[in-house]
Amino acid sequence: MTSDRLRQFRRAAAPVPGESLRGLVADTCAINRMPNSWGLLQHVGMLHRNRVDIAESLHLDVDCLAAAIRVDRDEVVSRRYPADGPTHRTFNGIKMLKTKIDCRFRRFSPAAIASGNLYHPATHELRDLPFSTIGWDILQDKCPCTEKGVRQGWTRVNGTAWCDSCGGRLGRISPVMVPDQLHASLQLIAKLVDPDPVVQRFAMDMLPRPIQSIDRTLLYDNMMLIARGVDAGRGMPPQSDEVARLALACESLIQWPDGIKSMVASDAAPAGVWHRALRNYAVLDTCASDLGEDPNAPQHHHTSYVPQGTYGLIRTRLLSAKAASRLTGVETNLR
Repeated sequence: MTSDRLRQFRRAAAPVPGESLRGLVADTCAINRMPNSWGLLQHVGMLHRNRVDIAESLHLDVDCLAAAIRVDRDEVVSRRYPADGPTHRTFNGIKMLKTKIDCRFRRFSPAAIASGNLYHPATHELRDLPFSTIGWDILQDKCPCTEKGVRQGWTRVNGTAWCDSCGGRLGRISPVMVPDQLHASLQLIAKLVDPDPVVQRFAMDMLPRPIQSIDRTLLYDNMMLIARGVDAGRGMPPQSDEVARLALACESLIQWPDGIKSMVASDAAPAGVWHRALRNYAVLDTCASDLGEDPNAPQHHHTSYVPQGTYGLIRTRLLSAKAASRLTGVETNLR
């Protein structure tokens, strides 16, 4: 059967705001009793049975897929991750390495599923995000129905809230909740990656005014650099270490420019990560847009942010006395 002869499914899954395209397609296949996603995807331009890269692939026939699953074309387009050069993708307006978006395994939130959220949020595909912004628990990818656990994927379809193997509801798995004291800080990243532009604006409003207009990609990258390099300290359970470091990174930006002064680098941090994170942090305001600012304030025409793989760099020819002083202050934490 060719794409021009592909019939519509009899039943359509109602798209949920923030839902991933993989999740929407998988749930539509499940309610129409299709045993695997290849039964649909082979007719809409996909090339590989075991690689469900419908959100990224340049080969996807968007119109054909939208017609088959009975949704508006915009519902498919809005859930895609457009290419931005050969190595990067755009996720809800944030440019990131394409390897930062997981298309192989399906991470899920037992707490979200248990509370009735039976869909797969796109934010669960962000490898940098260890927790669910819906259930506020640590994301998991295995069902404990076997001794080693069954990792969830995208080829077999049983509904994204149910195990690929045993068919059990994933909400029955015990969640590992994010500690309550981290929620307030983590709201910054949760809102920053949200698909709703209004919610994204709420994230920027959490920041001090001098950096409220910086590019969201720059903010995201610097946050992840700090999270990768900072020492989380003691007092958190091991499974919460990654989310605790991310919360510290969020708090450092909420309290900019002084929020990082009391933080120290982790001994396990890769060389150069902490150094670059601190330098970017100190001069974030030089990348702020001049829109809405004092017209008599200095203009930053020689400043730009250049995403370079994992480690983006703020380039500036001129450094103000204030920025230089601030940079000296944060560099006291360099090791």
